[in-house]
Amino acid sequence: MEEELSLRECIETIVKGSKIIAVITICCLIAAFAGTYYLQEKNAQARIVISFNHKGIENGINPDGTRFDADSSVKSPAVIVNVLEELDQKRHLSVDDIRRNIHIEPITPNYIIEKIKMLREEGEDFKYYPNEFIISINTDRSAGIDKRSAKEILDKLIDTYIIHFNDEYSDGKIVANAIGQLDYQQYDYHEISKVIDNQLQIFQSYLSGKIAEAQDFRANATGLTFNDIKKSVDIIGNIDLNKVDSIIGAFNLTKDKEKLIINYEYAIKQNELEKQKKESELAIAKEMMSDFNEEKSMLLIPGVTEQGVEVGQTDSYYDKLVERATNAGVDATSKGHDIVYIHNEIEKLQNDQISTALKQQAEKEVLVLVEQIKEKLQHWIKMTNITAEEYYGEKLSKAVMRVSPVEIYKQENLKLNLAIAGLLGIMLGVFVVFFKEYWKNSSAANREEIYIDSVVDYNARSSR
Repeated sequence: MEEELSLRECIETIVKGSKIIAVITICCLIAAFAGTYYLQEKNAQARIVISFNHKGIENGINPDGTRFDADSSVKSPAVIVNVLEELDQKRHLSVDDIRRNIHIEPITPNYIIEKIKMLREEGEDFKYYPNEFIISINTDRSAGIDKRSAKEILDKLIDTYIIHFNDEYSDGKIVANAIGQLDYQQYDYHEISKVIDNQLQIFQSYLSGKIAEAQDFRANATGLTFNDIKKSVDIIGNIDLNKVDSIIGAFNLTKDKEKLIINYEYAIKQNELEKQKKESELAIAKEMMSDFNEEKSMLLIPGVTEQGVEVGQTDSYYDKLVERATNAGVDATSKGHDIVYIHNEIEKLQNDQISTALKQQAEKEVLVLVEQIKEKLQHWIKMTNITAEEYYGEKLSKAVMRVSPVEIYKQENLKLNLAIAGLLGIMLGVFVVFFKEYWKNSSAANREEIYIDSVVDYNARSSR
């Protein structure tokens, strides 16, 4: 009966103190919510996972062969300055405000970790270069970086970094349309041909590089590969430009014959001088070769000969002399052919018997052909640039990729903290209620004891 009464008293005490318990619990919940919210704002992070997929990343190098360092690359001041230029600067952020709050963590798969452990136990070394990284930015009240701005900054940082990476390491150059800027009135006919030929060589060199780099790439916009374009450009050089040269040569076309002859004579002198230099270089190389004694050594082959066999050793220096002599001889011969050709051109101009009417007709034909070549080159330059832009757009879209979206990561768990705070609040409330009841009961017992003592003392005095 005593235990039952005691339990009933406990329940009655709790019921009577329910308001106190509720108030204390609510206060604990409010304190937990405020504290958690403060810590979340203070310790929250904006996070994203990015991956690098360019050639060389598996060996820890950049596309240009330099050492890859994700930390210094992503946190580059050049990147962050561009980020700040595009952000709303009411917060007055500095480069250092962002840099000190950026953290970069490489992601190493578990199977790689296990492999490294296993190999190290066997005494072998294994290097792994990660290509995925967690990029995070902490919130920072002192710099005015809250959760919203941290997410915005990180999102802009990744966009800016991808552009910066592609610009720095990818050869996204396009062909300049220099042909369209030519003023043919400034050039003689043979000079026009040379200028166009020079542009063709630059164009063909660019296309050759793209073919080697992206042999199988076909653009959706043009339906062409770089090899398709190069074949069409080669036709312009091999057929159209050759036709122009043949007409100019056959009809001795020039805007100023005397000036052209003077230029030819000057070219002859230059070629003769170069020819003499190359002939002198050839003579010196031959003399050095004749004075050079090949080193010889004795090779003993066991079981074949007892005295050894004499084997000539070709010295690298001797090889260089041979190469130098050969190149000098070829250059000297080439200059001799150029001199003969220019002499023939001068002779053709001096003995020119072609009528003015035929020349005028040939000039018109040349100008029409040149204009056609110009239009064809402009067309193929346009096709090349469209193809190249699509190629680099596809290539660069994969060099640095977002593996996950930007997300806010909170280090404090609000629900768990509120649950713990609620439980602690109830326990504290119950303790306070019982303590209050205990204090009340003990005070009443003390008063009753004092009263009884006083009555006993009074009765004792009265009996006397």
